[in-house]
Amino acid sequence: MADRLKAILNVHTNAVTASGTTEGVYTALDTNGVSITIDTSAVDIEYARLQAIVDSTAYARKREPLYPSLADFADAYYWSQKGDDSLMTAYIEACDKVKSETPKQLET
Repeated sequence: MADRLKAILNVHTNAVTASGTTEGVYTALDTNGVSITIDTSAVDIEYARLQAIVDSTAYARKREPLYPSLADFADAYYWSQKGDDSLMTAYIEACDKVKSETPKQLET
C-alpha cells in the first residue's frame, strides 16, 4: 500500500513533516512549524501514482523471500571457482523455479 504521508511530502515540497490520524485528517508543517494547507486533489493524484508503483512491483516483494540466500550464492560461487559447479547449478535451478512460479506481471 502506498503512503499518503509520502504523497503529501512529495506534493508539498516545503513541508518537513506530515502526520495523520485514523480518521483521515492530515496535517503538514513547514520548517518554521507553520501549518501548510494540503492540496487534497494533488495529494490524491500523487497517492495514485505511488500506489501504481507499489502495485507494479508486487511480484518482486512476493518472490524475494522465496529466492535462495546470497550466502548460498557465495558458497556456490566459491565451489564453482574451484571446479565444482553442482551447487551453482542447484542455485540457478532454485532461482529459475521462483521465477517460473512467480512471474513478473506484464503490462497490458
